[in-house]
Amino acid sequence: MSLFTYIPTIDIQDFSRELLLNLCIMFTVITLFSQYLKDRILELTKASSDSNRLGIVFFTLLAIFSMLAPLRIGTSYDLIFDLRQAVIILSTAYLGMTDSFIVGTFTIFFRLLLGGTGWVWWSCAVYLHILLACFLLNNIKSRNLGLLAAAVATTIQHMFIFALLSNYIDNYDYFSPSKAFNNFMALGLSLALCLSVSVLVLDKALKKILDTEGKISELKLKANIDGMTGLLNYRRFKEVFDALISTTPQNLAVLMADIDYFKRYNDTYGHEGGDEALRSVARILVDCVRNQDIVARYGGEEFVIVLPNTDRKSAYVIAERIRAEIASASFNSNSKLTISIGLCAYPDASYHQLVAKADEALYLAKRNGRNRVQYYTN
Repeated sequence: MSLFTYIPTIDIQDFSRELLLNLCIMFTVITLFSQYLKDRILELTKASSDSNRLGIVFFTLLAIFSMLAPLRIGTSYDLIFDLRQAVIILSTAYLGMTDSFIVGTFTIFFRLLLGGTGWVWWSCAVYLHILLACFLLNNIKSRNLGLLAAAVATTIQHMFIFALLSNYIDNYDYFSPSKAFNNFMALGLSLALCLSVSVLVLDKALKKILDTEGKISELKLKANIDGMTGLLNYRRFKEVFDALISTTPQNLAVLMADIDYFKRYNDTYGHEGGDEALRSVARILVDCVRNQDIVARYGGEEFVIVLPNTDRKSAYVIAERIRAEIASASFNSNSKLTISIGLCAYPDASYHQLVAKADEALYLAKRNGRNRVQYYTN
């Protein structure tokens, strides 16, 4: 009696139960990772010319978990497969081809460790899955249809390898199209259904998490940013400044800047003109400082600039550059503005006193004629 006489047919009920269990595991892994990464999970959606390391780690670990919890189908003979193909398709959709090849390589390596060298026959299939998924996702406008097409195409590739290997390896007689056609077709349909459902469900879960984190990040941004100028607001500035001085930097300087005669300017050009002037001044401040510096709107027409790793002399050069740039700039109807700046640098005052002492220096700059940079002196 031939071997395939004893082959059990695939039980759809068992299959559905196994699929649901694995989807629950995968969904749990995605949720736990998103909670751990918090807003960093949004990096999965950021386009970049550099390799997305976080995305590679995320999808590689997801594939590993899928291999550690495989689907088992059958009674007297257990067919074992997992959802790593679904993860590979998703990594292609989120990371692109290059990073997906890296995910695929790590997946192959772990699968060989887990299942031995007998699985080397399936290694090349992973790269074919990625190439085909990239092609379909890039050429099908509907994301869901693209994912479905990639799942079906991956299944066809998978079954082709089954058919090819069944001619050379006896163990594959169980699903040989020539010796056990019914099981071959049942397996193909089960795989297609499994991958299709898994890809769509996991993608929907991941997109939901990303959308939620995106909204949370947007709310955080709005809570931290001054709506008028786009600079940090006072509350966020205090948090950032307190965190900075807790690290006790060796050199630290603070500039307090205030637009001269701004009320007169508002009376002349109206509040809309005044608002535009504030935005223009904010842009000049940002352009005049370094990426490491902190610029915030302190209130009204007053701004604060924190200069880490900066001594008094260097801070004065930056402050004077700001003053000169604003004095030479044109605002509404080629109007002119000037700015007064108070400067205090450690160790002329303690870290906690820098802002207050810079504000005292600003008062002196105003009293001594405006449009000037004033040191704080004991």
